Amino acid sequence: TSLSIALENKLAETQIKSLLFAIAVISIIMFFICRTFGLTVIAMIANVFPILVVLGIMGCLNIPLDITKVMIASVTIGIGVDDTIYFIIGFRRNVEAGNNYKYAIIKTFRNVGKPIIITSLVLFMGFSILMMGNIKPTQTFGLFTAFAMFLAVIGDLIFLPALLLFFKPRLSKVSY
Repeated sequence: TSLSIALENKLAETQIKSLLFAIAVISIIMFFICRTFGLTVIAMIANVFPILVVLGIMGCLNIPLDITKVMIASVTIGIGVDDTIYFIIGFRRNVEAGNNYKYAIIKTFRNVGKPIIITSLVLFMGFSILMMGNIKPTQTFGLFTAFAMFLAVIGDLIFLPALLLFFKPRLSKVSY
């Protein structure tokens, strides 16, 4: 009915606004962790990357946004930012210990790479289980969220280090 379509559209619109608000709040929090604007931007690019790819694929496949699919982005940013924070903190510590950016990234991989991969694998598998359900929206949510979790680890372990090496953002001195 037209009432249920209008309600679903309003819910999707509200979810999009909530996602944008969440990205803004996470950016502010990330600034306090990163301590510089450049590092914050790089960290947020790595966090928004999986969302843009998943939403882009859904757009290319003409999959309409509904409340379930819009939630994928919110879940992805909420969960994905955790690994980014671990990587950024490890990277900052390694640079502040006197390592150049390249070696700091290598040391960061040694320290946090394995835990990031393990937690991401667990999340990927957990969301993949939703695809075995009988309810189509739940299956779709599981598929795209699992894929987003895969992309989030790619963003944190490949895209983020590449951006750090390419842009070499200035780091402020902070003790932990």
